[in-house]
Amino acid sequence: MGLVIFFTNMNKIIFLTLLSWFKSCSMREWSVEDYFKREHSLIKPYQGAGTGIPHWDFLGSTMVTNNYIRITSDVQSLQGAIWNKIPCHIQHWEMQIHFKVHGKGKDLFWRWIHILHVHPYISAMINNGTLHYDHDRDGTHTQLAGCGSKFRNLNHDTYLSIKYLKDVLTVSTNIDNSGEFKECFSVQGVILPTGYYFGVSAATGALTDNHDILALRLYDLTSSEVEVEDRSNVAPSASFFEAPRDSVHNKFNESLN
Repeated sequence: MGLVIFFTNMNKIIFLTLLSWFKSCSMREWSVEDYFKREHSLIKPYQGAGTGIPHWDFLGSTMVTNNYIRITSDVQSLQGAIWNKIPCHIQHWEMQIHFKVHGKGKDLFWRWIHILHVHPYISAMINNGTLHYDHDRDGTHTQLAGCGSKFRNLNHDTYLSIKYLKDVLTVSTNIDNSGEFKECFSVQGVILPTGYYFGVSAATGALTDNHDILALRLYDLTSSEVEVEDRSNVAPSASFFEAPRDSVHNKFNESLN
């Protein structure tokens, strides 16, 4: 159960997952009311590189180096993940992710995909345990919202901000080397319980890329201006779901007819 942020590139996917026990500003200067939460963050130097990281588990194809954490390599049919071991009891928060998606594959296929539909694509899904992400339909029937984002094979740093404040989920990107976050989407009426675990996972299929995490930084946005409730026993929910998009696979089949 929980909230999933997807970065999709057709047959491969990287996503940030919050699993229950289970206008964002520029690269901002945090005030005294914004608190960095080290126990839910992952920054250099990665202590115990190669054997383990305090407060984090890594699974599958994940490889820890001194400079990055590689969830998958540029190889077919891999799956990897990193999971925070400590449940997050913060109601209002922002997670900033420093990531890189890159590979040896040419951009010609991605240009063809872009003609059929905007890819790469970032979307959010909320799940109470009854929904399933349908890869064949690009998750279009369960997403809260999404936007196209050309984050692949860039020669500069790329960042994602996921902000949850006053039941509003806002996802923003900084992928153009401007030093500023630009809003991807914002959805009101999103209810998330506390006691979740942060995680990042990725998978490759027929198409491949390196999926690297350079840093995860969580900030507590709680202040005297926001109400704090007991959310430990509420179910994840949302008052709004975006209408399903035509999937790339459907458009591909139509193009053959």
